[in-house]
Amino acid sequence: MAVSILKKEPIIRNVSDHTSFEIAKITMPENSFAQVEQNETEWIPYTRSIGRISAGMVIPYPPGIPLFVPGEKITVSRLSQLEELLMTGATFQGTHQLENKLILVIK
Repeated sequence: MAVSILKKEPIIRNVSDHTSFEIAKITMPENSFAQVEQNETEWIPYTRSIGRISAGMVIPYPPGIPLFVPGEKITVSRLSQLEELLMTGATFQGTHQLENKLILVIK
């Protein structure tokens, strides 16, 4: 008899003792990776990136799930998650300059 190691987990995950965030639902990118590579990009303050198309990958740890992927539209929800993760001291991998409050987007 096979035993399932998968459990149903709540959508809310604790990042630290003081905060939690909702795992974002999967979305379809506005542009393919190939289309992103063909466009000019620019660094802008992430606070002004709502509605823009991400040109880089931003992966917070924890949880290690990409928050922004190339070609995906930046939403208020995702930006709120980014700010919350920054406040909790999460570390980030990918294409970003978050220490300067900048994110790479399609021009």
